[in-house]
Amino acid sequence: MRVGLEQRTAAVAFLAGLVTVCGCRQERAGVGLVSYSRQRDGKTLVLSFDVMDKRPQFRVDLNQRLVLWATQEMSVNGRIGWELQVYEKPVTENSHNLLAPEGNWHGPQGHMFMAWMLRQEDQDMFGGTSRVLQIRGYGGWLEAELVDGAIGALGDSWRFTRGHINVHYVAMVDAN
Repeated sequence: MRVGLEQRTAAVAFLAGLVTVCGCRQERAGVGLVSYSRQRDGKTLVLSFDVMDKRPQFRVDLNQRLVLWATQEMSVNGRIGWELQVYEKPVTENSHNLLAPEGNWHGPQGHMFMAWMLRQEDQDMFGGTSRVLQIRGYGGWLEAELVDGAIGALGDSWRFTRGHINVHYVAMVDAN
């Protein structure tokens, strides 16, 4: 059986432990993207990365109008989690995360995967490891899941010791 370029690219990305996204390979300051797309049950895997990855941010286009960012959250003790963000293009300093609730909210939200949220007493309150995140103003959503996540103490906080975040995009209305 012959293996196509897309399958080889995906295999290389998996074996190298790289981030996997739908789109083209791009290398920018602190941003590494690898080509790969998989669609199943009406949803497309657009981003998949190891929570221990040291890169500060990943970016991938969801369509012509929307871009997904995954940004590492830091504390004085080090890396403590990841925040998912969806913005309308072009992204400016006045852009708003379309996964965040409207208004001036403080504290943890469903689009954040913070290590301390994996503590048993916090899992129910913050949505556990699998989340459906509506994209405000659009007819689509993200399905994000932390797979095989584990945490350990980090000073007075918590850090991930392993895990992988998979993000699927479901477009109910063509936002192109």
